[in-house]
Order: sequence, then structure tokens, then C-alpha cells
Amino acid sequence: MKRTNFFFSKIAVLSGICLILMCCFIFSYAVYRDKAVPVLMYHGVGTENVKNWGDMLISPEVFEQQIKYLHDHGYKLVSVEEVSERLKMNKDVKKYIAITFDDGYLNNYTYAFPILKKYAATATFYIIPDAVGSTGYMGGPAKYMGDAEIKEMLKAGMRIGSHTMSHSDLTLLQEEQYQNELAESKRLLEQRFGTTVESIAYPYGSYNEKTVSSVKKYGYMEGVTGNTGVNTKDTYTENPMTIYRIGISNTIKDIKDFMYRIEYVKLIGFFQK
Repeated sequence: MKRTNFFFSKIAVLSGICLILMCCFIFSYAVYRDKAVPVLMYHGVGTENVKNWGDMLISPEVFEQQIKYLHDHGYKLVSVEEVSERLKMNKDVKKYIAITFDDGYLNNYTYAFPILKKYAATATFYIIPDAVGSTGYMGGPAKYMGDAEIKEMLKAGMRIGSHTMSHSDLTLLQEEQYQNELAESKRLLEQRFGTTVESIAYPYGSYNEKTVSSVKKYGYMEGVTGNTGVNTKDTYTENPMTIYRIGISNTIKDIKDFMYRIEYVKLIGFFQK
């Protein structure tokens, strides 16, 4: 009888410890979750032939479902610049999500822009100056926004950043080429569109120490990567030039899958911090 009581008392103690640890985890994760900001990375939103886009093109209907869901559930959908400012100043970022678009495709203006306005969302669009107003710049039939479209979006509160002058892999360039790809692209976008360019998106997600050093040198405040993760005050302070993003593609099945991806990345970030 004594052995039985001892056995059950040990089980009770272990159960109590497990319960305490579980409560600590839930509390710690809840605190972290409120301080972790996802930055969503989109490319194309349109009705073109998806075969020409791989997994980078999502339909306007799917995009609206995603933005509507976030809006209706109280998320604040903002630019990278706003999120960066809030992290830098240690302001509240609970339920903040930044929206980004790479490359500056015309379908961003035609389909994504009206949806963003409809749900009072803002976003940062990363523009390739050499591609502005062109067709098929990086191969394929894709069209790129022209001056008029970009100016209209800026007037409505959207932000733009540099995607370098020609969408070159920065890790393959010589130091002297950075002047054109980084400094000149920033200067040209600011002069052409009458705005301040604070951030850059690294083409192909490629960067190294030399790249980051040059980006700082030429006056950028933030750099967004293709690395999957979420951003906190700590990660931003450590290096604002390597902001994490979450890629959104047409492999995401539905809203449940969409939110699962965001929450899963947050959870991984919690365990890695």
C-alpha cells in the first residue's frame, strides 16, 4: 500500500511540474507572440497564366481573402518603414503585420493596390528602376509599373523601396558596382517620385557582410531578406539590414493554411530566440 501511495505521489508531483512548465511556456509564448512582427513577401497578384510565374502569382480573390481576414481580425497592415520605426522606438507592435511586394509588377497596381485601399492597408513596393514601365524585363511576359502607377500609389500612402537598379545578385558584384545598384537606384527613385527611400530588398534574397556594409554606407535604414522568420525589437536592433520575411505563394491552400504558416513561423522564432 505504501509503495502504491509513493508511486501516485510521484505521479502527482511530476504532473504538477509539467503543468507549471506548460503554463510558463504558454505565458512566455503569448508575450513573445505580441512582440513578434511578420513581414509578408508577395510578388505577383493577378490573372495571368500561372505557368509563367511558378508559385509567385496568386489570384486577386485569394489575395483579398487574406487581406480581408487580417483586417477583420484586427490586424494592422502597414509598411516595412512603419514597423521598423515602431521596433526602433520600442512601441507596441501587437497584431502588426507589414506587407511587401518585390519587383514592381503592373499587376500589383491593377489588382493588389485597390484591395489594399479597400481594407485601409499600406505596403512597401520594391522597385527596380531599370524595369519601370517595361515588359519582360527579367524574361517572360510580365509588365512592370510605370511612373503614373507608382506616383498614384505613393499619393495613397503606399511606400516604395529599392530592389537595386537592375535586380542583380549583390553578392556577385564588385565594390565599384554597388554605387550604381545601391546608391544610384536610391537617388533615382527619390528624385523621380519625390519620396524618401529608406529600405531595400535584396534580389534573390542574396546578401553577405560586404553587401550589408555597403547598404548602410549608401544611406538605407532597413534591408529585407528572403529569410523566413519574424522580427522583434531584439532582432531589429541586432541588424536592421536583415529583416525576416514570410513568403506568400500560390502553394498556400486557404485561409487556415495562410494563418498556420504565419503562426508556425512565429513559434519557430520563439524557440530560436
